[in-house]
Parts: sequence; C-alpha cells; structure tokens
Amino acid sequence: MIAPGPGPVATVAVAQPEVTPTIFFIATAEPIVEATLEPTQTPVPTMVPEPTIEPTATLVPEPTPTLTPTPTPEPCPGALPWYEAINNIGAYTTVVGPVVDTAYAPDSRGTPTFLNLGLSYPDPGRFTVVIWIDGRWNFDYPPEETYLGLTICVTGTIELYEGSAEMIVEGPEWISVP
Repeated sequence: MIAPGPGPVATVAVAQPEVTPTIFFIATAEPIVEATLEPTQTPVPTMVPEPTIEPTATLVPEPTPTLTPTPTPEPCPGALPWYEAINNIGAYTTVVGPVVDTAYAPDSRGTPTFLNLGLSYPDPGRFTVVIWIDGRWNFDYPPEETYLGLTICVTGTIELYEGSAEMIVEGPEWISVP
C-alpha cells in the first residue's frame, strides 16, 4: 500500500480575462461654468431684448363707394293708398293697394265679385273693389283669380258701405296693374 505523502505538486495556471476600462461621456447643451458669489451679492437677471419686426407693407382699406338710392317709382303716380280711402268718401280718384283677399259670390243678389285691398274681409279697415255681374261680363278672365296677390290701381268714386270704403268698377279698364 502506498501512503500518501508529500509528493510533487502540480500547479495549474488559470488565465484571467483582461479587463478594459469603460469610459462614459456625458454631453450637455450648455457648458458648465463655475462662479463664485460673495455672500452679499444676489444674481441680477439679464434682459434679452425681444426681436422687433418691421412691417413690410401697410394695408389701407379702399373706400367703399357711396351709393345713392334710386327712389322707387310710385306704382300709380298721384294714387291714394288704400288705407286713406276711408278719409276720401265721395272723391273720384285712383286708389292703389295689394289685393290680399278675393271672393266671387254667384249665389248673392247682383252676383258680386270682391277684391279686398290691404286687409282681408271682414276687417272694416279694408278697401273693397266691387264688380257686379254686368261689369264681370266685361272681363275676359275671372277677376278674383287674376288680381289676387297683385298690387292694383283702381279708378272710380270712393263710397262708404257698412263702415268700409269701397269702389264699384264696371270693367277691366278701371283696373291697372303697375
């Protein structure tokens, strides 16, 4: 048997990895400046003037031309407005106004046609043009349909009937559409 004892010792060399130092750089936008202040001093901010922009052109608005309104011609020169007819009972004149309401009454005595100017029937402030059946035959067309919605001028004598002004006409030559 062989006893252990001092004998040759083998040495094993293990290679250590080589370490390369890594250097980091920190980039800053502004340089680092060290300043020392005396304890009694306070920093004074510096004012940076703002840039001024010089105008390149001045816009001057052009004057707007002044328009002189053209007077609207009277639909029937010298005509009396429909609402003033009540104050002119008995006058032979021309009355002007919009036909706002019409009626043909074939079953009424005299078979009248009514053209109401300014206000509708039964408003007493209206002005009524009355066309009896004998006058209606002189029209080539139904007056209640033809004149509705139009402004007309009617010439004749203004009469009073049950508190309203009216005019009786006998044919289309008594009525004009301006």
